[in-house]
This record gives sequence, structure tokens and C-alpha cells, in this order.
Amino acid sequence: MRRPHLTAAIGSAAMLCLVACAHGSPVTQTESPSTASGRAQSDIPALKVIFDGKSLPLQAGPTCIGDGQNILTMSKVEGTGEGEVMADIRIHPSLAVNSLQVKGVGADYFWETTSTGGEPMTVTKTDRTIVISGKIPNLKDRADKKPLEIRAENCPGT
Repeated sequence: MRRPHLTAAIGSAAMLCLVACAHGSPVTQTESPSTASGRAQSDIPALKVIFDGKSLPLQAGPTCIGDGQNILTMSKVEGTGEGEVMADIRIHPSLAVNSLQVKGVGADYFWETTSTGGEPMTVTKTDRTIVISGKIPNLKDRADKKPLEIRAENCPGT
């Protein structure tokens, strides 16, 4: 490659990187509010979970990734060691929950479309906010079902 072409190629690559970095990648869009300077507060991904009537204390900076068709949210539950919440949600062509997991909160709870015994989850989407609600069964005792609400806001790909 001749020097002028090489210089132009490097300049184009640098410009592309600057533009992409300015818009934020899925990695930078999942930063905690304290590290996500430069963006409006309403653009920062957030996850809120109410399990069995109580708000779970989630660690700052939940992971929230999407591809325009599905969203995956994950967060650790503070003070539980291995506690975590995970939701796999389909947003296109129609809203649906693929699977949910809440673990390390006294017992482990899991829900997927084939293992709920017919109990559906409700999914709603308003702008960039997705809300899931329903009952999630205990892994060891399917009769033990707890109410769960997950609110995912501003996930990339929504």
C-alpha cells in the first residue's frame, strides 16, 4: 500500500473508532452511574428487582446487553455472596420471556417457558423500559412460587 493510501486508511480507522467510542459500545453502556460521565442520567442502563415483595439490593452497574431482538440482563445481589438475577427476554418480533433465574437468596428460583406448569410471565415495553412480572418457582419445590418483578431500563438494543 502506498504511503498516501496508508495514511488515509489509518485516518479513516481512527475516525471510525472515535465515532464509535463517542456513541458507546454495549460494554460502555453498562457502566455504573459513577463511571458513566458524559451521558444523561436517563440513558444509563438500570435494573430493579422486586422479589417476594422486597426490593433486592443489586450491585451497581448491572450487565444489560441486547441485539434488537433479545435482551439479557444480569446483576449480582449485594450481601449474598453468590446471589444473582438473570433475565433473557425476547423483544422482537413479539415480547416474551425466554428464561429467568434468581439464585442465592435463601433458595434458587428458575423459570423458563417449558418448566412453569403453564404459569405465564407478563412482559411490557414502554419506550426503553421492559417490565417482567409473574411468579417464579423454587428449583427444589415447584409448589413454592414467589412473586417477581424485573424492571430493565435503557438496555442497549431496546
